[in-house]
Order: sequence, then C-alpha cells, then structure tokens
Amino acid sequence: MGIGKKGELTSKQLITIIILIIGFSIILIFFFSLNLKSNIDAESLRNSVVLRGAISVFGKSPVSISCKTQNVCLSMGGDCQIDGGDVENIRVNDKNELIKEMVELTRSCWWMMGEGEINYG
Repeated sequence: MGIGKKGELTSKQLITIIILIIGFSIILIFFFSLNLKSNIDAESLRNSVVLRGAISVFGKSPVSISCKTQNVCLSMGGDCQIDGGDVENIRVNDKNELIKEMVELTRSCWWMMGEGEINYG
C-alpha cells in the first residue's frame, strides 16, 4: 500500500542532499577566505604592463596600463586615519618587521612593473 509513493524521498537521498549542501558551503567559505581580489589587481597590472611593452605601433602602444592604487598603512599600534577608500592595515611590532613589510611591498611593485626588463614607457 505505502510502498513506492512518487513524492517520497528516501533517507539516502536526504543524506546525499545534506552532504552536498554542506560540501558546497565549505568550498564557498574557502574561496572567500583566499582574498583573490588583491591577486587579481596585481595580475591585471602585470599583464597590462607586459602587453604595453610587447605591442607597439609607430613607437606608441595602443594598450593602456590598468593600475589601481593600493592604499597601505603600516602601524606599530595606532589606528590608521586615511581618507579615500580601502586601506590595507598592516601592523608591525618593531623596526625589523616594518622594514620587512616595506621591502615586500616594494618587491611586489617591482614585479608588477616588469622588473626593469619591459620597456612600457
């Protein structure tokens, strides 16, 4: 009598659906925690510099450099008061950490601008 009803979900189907929802949620949390936006901006700038250096028509390049300013505040305890949008706050404990962070930011900029090997001007 009650066997094989059309609208009935079995416990196996319910468990499968619940596991899929939980797995999808974990994957979404993982991707949002990666902070891919900053990597995309750096890659976009790097690619536009490489294209500008590679393509030249009558001594000028038709490619413009796609550059977004990155506001960074290095602090040793205080809060940063910078107007004008998103600010990445980097807290350091001492002078050595401060120098290390500044060197890393400079190295990243150097890489994005072609490491001196690309004539994009």
